[in-house]
Amino acid sequence: MESKAPPYLELIKRSFNDKDVDDLIEHFRDPERRKAFFKEYKEMEMLYEIISPDAFLRPFIDNYRTLTAIYNVVRKAYTKTVMVDRDFQRKTAMLVQEHVGAYTSQDPLDLVRSLL
Repeated sequence: MESKAPPYLELIKRSFNDKDVDDLIEHFRDPERRKAFFKEYKEMEMLYEIISPDAFLRPFIDNYRTLTAIYNVVRKAYTKTVMVDRDFQRKTAMLVQEHVGAYTSQDPLDLVRSLL
């Protein structure tokens, strides 16, 4: 957070208003710059998940939230998203539940005996 976050945090100059969002989108137009940011953010995210909820993180929480907001803006602006029909997912899940079952043996050793 102390070495990699400051250049990204400096991109927010106006409390994250529309102009900041436009500036972020423009700043990350270059795919290599975007890729580097995504990589660094994912590393910070992983470390946060490992360390959390340790009190050590308290001084970094606000900056981490800001970085997460930046990440979300950039990801939404440049990542192709696939729209998922939630009704379709529910129907598919119901179909699977109706037609797929689990079968167990009365005696767990039956499986072992059948393999011998």
